[in-house]
Amino acid sequence: MVPQQAPVMERTSTRIIVDLLRKLGTDIDDSEARSSHQSLLDELQKVTILDLGRRRIGDRGIAALGRALQDCPVPRLERLSLDSNDVADDGMTAIAEAIGVGNLTALRTLHLSWNNIGEQGCRALAHGFQGIRSTPTVSQAMAKSFSFEFWNKKKNRSKNLGEGMERSNSRKGFKCVPHLSTIWLTGNNIGDEGAKVLSSAFESGDVPSLKVLRLFNNNIGPKGMEALGKALASGYMATLEALNLGQNPLTERGVASLVRAFESKRVMGVRELGLSAVGLTDEGSKTLASSLQAGYFSALESLYLHRNEVGKEGGVAMAQALRSGRVKNLRVLDLEGNLIQEEGAKELAKVIELGQIPKLEILDLVDNGAGGEGGKILCEALVAGNCNSLKWLALDGNSIGDDSCMALGRALEEGHLVGLERLYLARNEIGYQGVAVIVKALEAGRLPNLKYLSLDDNKLEHRSTIALAAALKANVVPNLQYLSLKKSWGGDQEKGASALVAAYTKNRDLKTQVHYDWPNNSYAAKAKILQARNSGTTEDVDLPMPYKGCFCTSFNFRVLSRRSSSKRIQRAASAGELSFSTASFKENLKRQLSRKPSIRDVTPLDHNFTFST
Repeated sequence: MVPQQAPVMERTSTRIIVDLLRKLGTDIDDSEARSSHQSLLDELQKVTILDLGRRRIGDRGIAALGRALQDCPVPRLERLSLDSNDVADDGMTAIAEAIGVGNLTALRTLHLSWNNIGEQGCRALAHGFQGIRSTPTVSQAMAKSFSFEFWNKKKNRSKNLGEGMERSNSRKGFKCVPHLSTIWLTGNNIGDEGAKVLSSAFESGDVPSLKVLRLFNNNIGPKGMEALGKALASGYMATLEALNLGQNPLTERGVASLVRAFESKRVMGVRELGLSAVGLTDEGSKTLASSLQAGYFSALESLYLHRNEVGKEGGVAMAQALRSGRVKNLRVLDLEGNLIQEEGAKELAKVIELGQIPKLEILDLVDNGAGGEGGKILCEALVAGNCNSLKWLALDGNSIGDDSCMALGRALEEGHLVGLERLYLARNEIGYQGVAVIVKALEAGRLPNLKYLSLDDNKLEHRSTIALAAALKANVVPNLQYLSLKKSWGGDQEKGASALVAAYTKNRDLKTQVHYDWPNNSYAAKAKILQARNSGTTEDVDLPMPYKGCFCTSFNFRVLSRRSSSKRIQRAASAGELSFSTASFKENLKRQLSRKPSIRDVTPLDHNFTFST
């Protein structure tokens, strides 16, 4: 019973801590502040995970937390999450001081993303990692059983951690965060100077166990990348496994510094590399490709390069590097929006056909201009290659056409993609013939794990919709959660809508959210669904909801599950007076709006290579 009660106790302590921090972040009298501070100290001793992310505590509240952490050792705390709390200089300085005095030696994960830390806060954090001079260590405090009051009197607190701090000479080999393995600093605008001071702490070996470093969206340029490259080449970051530098203006110069750091062979265990939207062009792609081909990234499992300018020459170079067989462990390849075009797609097809990336689980080639020929060769390669591990295939916006889709359908029908969970084929000029082959594979039960299927903005006509509706009605895809057929103009939309409604009324187990351009006069059909599903029951059913202007969405009918609500909607639908005017209805509708999940905002397929802890 104890292991089950412990998480509940920690959640209770977390709620109490949040309330105390919000109180301490306001103007209260001294006696109440002292009482709240003491209560906070007591609660901090109970937690191993303190998740305060997105709690709107504010900088003053986080500063109060930092002061509490300074006032006593917290030997059990392993994870501290402060993301999205408007942490600024004061809050970051207080937290950094708590680290610097050695009170958080058990810390393994520090999550500070989406705050206002900036250069000064990053400087304070770096000095905290290095340690504060003339302060009692945790081991000293615990050996003598110091009370909180004695600790408060004994501790020599710095007034400004960001300036003039010296490392402790008395500790020698002591590390303030010896077990810290994960640092999240996404979206904090630390800039080049912040990257430099942080790199100096890494280069000095002050974070010896670092495995995951996320510096996404921090305005880091070539100079900051050069400093980080020196830290990587120093040998003190040899344990690094995941590095995310996406959405930073690194340019070619910064990418070159990164590649040189890895060529030093001091960091050989990197499994995840994020370089999305960093200004990578074809020349930079060639430099990175040569490093891949030389084997400096032999452990690489996830490579994120979306929204760069790789181009067809860079795409060919990257594919040839993968073809060398030096990156056999690759599971995620994200090249979205890089315009590798037909030439790049063909080279990538050769890699897949030869089985050089047999563990691939996610392949994202959205908006790459592969065209009909490139798409066809790529889909044919899925037949020859061993792609049973593939779970995510995104080919949106490549204009691959029916021929490519038919080749893909054959790969599906022959069972080469039996593990597929997500298939995105929007904006590809696919018609009835292409969809028919996919439906045939669905009916044959070749996609038992499929959860998401997107065919938006194609030439489907009503025949395609009817065929897909028949598959839903027969329940041949039991795990399907999301089917999107938006902007698929052509044919008789009324017949398509009727077929989808029939699928819902015939298959009571259907939970798929269908996104379709519902005709305005399908209200009567919706009333039939309500009558069949919600007559006096409280069953939760996800059904398509018509909306003015043929806007496509889905709506959960939990709020309409009572008999009175159901009858009211039926009467309104029959009279053609279904209204969207009430505020509660609009609010519920907004909450149920869904979109195609992105490779960056869905739950990772395998926690073993996403390093989310």
